[in-house]
Amino acid sequence: MYLISATIVTIYLLIIRNRIKLNIKSLFILTLTGISFLYLLNDFKKISYIQMDSSEEISKIWHSYSNQKLMHDVQLTRSLNPNSITDDKVVKPNQVITDNKNIFSISGNQVFITDINDLKVLKKITYEKNFKPLFLYVENDKLVVIGESNNKTICYIYNKKDFTVFKQFSIDATYVTSRIIDDELYLITSRIIDKNKQERPSYTENNIIKYIPYQNIFYVNGTYSNNYVNVIKTNINSKEQFRIISYLGLGQVIYISPDNIYIAEEKYDKDTGNSGKSIIIKIDNEKLVFSSMQEIPGYVLDEHSLSEYKGYLRIATTTHDENDLVEGNNIYILNDEMNLVGKLENISKGNEIQAAVFIKDKAYIETFNILDPFYVIDLANERKPKVISEIKFDGYNTSFVPYDEKRLIAFGLVLDNDKKANGLKVSLYDVSNPDKVKILSKDTIMYKDYNSAYSEVLYDGKSLLLDRDKGILGFPIIYWINEADKPAYYKQFYAVYKINNDLTNIGKISHYEIINEQNESNDIKRGLIINNYLYTVSDKLIKINDIPNLKLIKKGYLK
Repeated sequence: MYLISATIVTIYLLIIRNRIKLNIKSLFILTLTGISFLYLLNDFKKISYIQMDSSEEISKIWHSYSNQKLMHDVQLTRSLNPNSITDDKVVKPNQVITDNKNIFSISGNQVFITDINDLKVLKKITYEKNFKPLFLYVENDKLVVIGESNNKTICYIYNKKDFTVFKQFSIDATYVTSRIIDDELYLITSRIIDKNKQERPSYTENNIIKYIPYQNIFYVNGTYSNNYVNVIKTNINSKEQFRIISYLGLGQVIYISPDNIYIAEEKYDKDTGNSGKSIIIKIDNEKLVFSSMQEIPGYVLDEHSLSEYKGYLRIATTTHDENDLVEGNNIYILNDEMNLVGKLENISKGNEIQAAVFIKDKAYIETFNILDPFYVIDLANERKPKVISEIKFDGYNTSFVPYDEKRLIAFGLVLDNDKKANGLKVSLYDVSNPDKVKILSKDTIMYKDYNSAYSEVLYDGKSLLLDRDKGILGFPIIYWINEADKPAYYKQFYAVYKINNDLTNIGKISHYEIINEQNESNDIKRGLIINNYLYTVSDKLIKINDIPNLKLIKKGYLK
């Protein structure tokens, strides 16, 4: 950006000094270039940050935001496990995982290790009652357990051979998200700054309590600074001390690529509380340093609305006016230095992005209406993104899952004429021809058949089964039962589909064994495909079913 600016200024100086002679047409083009550049500079500006050096400095910044008016509840929310295609190097956690020999699952304050053949529990790790395991990783010879206790995030790294603790650490902050990349664990946590004492978050490593050094704490200009966002990096195979940085902000949306961590958060006006822009923060994974930042119009819906591809960051945003009414939607493309290189603005005016996904040089975006506008956007020329097609389908989707380069799986809601949801839907889209996107197959779960229904895959993919090699899709659905003179209660089943050129429901699996039983320990947490069999796991038991007829082969009880 600065190089371009210097070049334009130099050309104008040379023209003034008669070193360069231009005809009227060339001068006109150069003038337009300069005006366009100044406009771009005015609308998109780099964000600065400063390093903290004392508690007084942190307190001063905190006080300047502590009484700020806000239009929305903006507290950072936990990122669970969105479903997406990411680089194979980026490993996501889950509550149920396998190494194709054993199944590792969380149940209450315990972690179970179960043999996949006879379903016998080989090992049970029990924690103190106030510790809640949240997510697991199994990487080579290590088992990683991340959980919380008394607003602290605790990480246990075990030797898988004998389940002895290889390394353990904790931080005085709540869990947000994590990834493993090339044996490096990236753990992101959050802590609200106490209004009575603006002390730094503490962490415990090798049984020694430490505080995040001031030189590792930063303030990003324009962030809502009532909160610490902490990023930890540690190698799961090394006992060396972990590295940590922190900044004062919210960290509302977090996207982790093989090379960088991107954090998007809304920038709030101190007087009105409105949010018209977002700050995008880029952290270099290898060095664990803030590498660059940029301010863009609009807010970012979720992790799927960001994508790093061939050195560029693509971002989908929605903008609101000063009365908090939706204006439109946008695509912004930033280069490696986080400078704006391309943009497409005011897509689907008056509607709001409900689902977005990027696949190579295409973006697929859906906004809200009874007939949902589905947009295919060409990003092949990063300087000139353009809409290829706009197609309207019934209802609206909340989540896209890439199946391959030609097909998308979508989860969403069926709407009536009053825009009220009256069912769930799962669809298979053919996007091979971007000018003629079509739905190959769709299945609906209507509320009237189940006294209402819900699936967490609408917004969170940790329970999703998607085996592309076998063409198997599975996800849980909860439904309600109303009986005379009794409170309504819910049950759950795991819906299973076969994907070929269409989407075929091949049945459902339930862990509820007693007709009138209501117990969340029966809820299936996840399905796994191991050795051509379908395994479903709940807190109570594991079932093995044949594919594709779902015939029960075996079941084993965990409790």
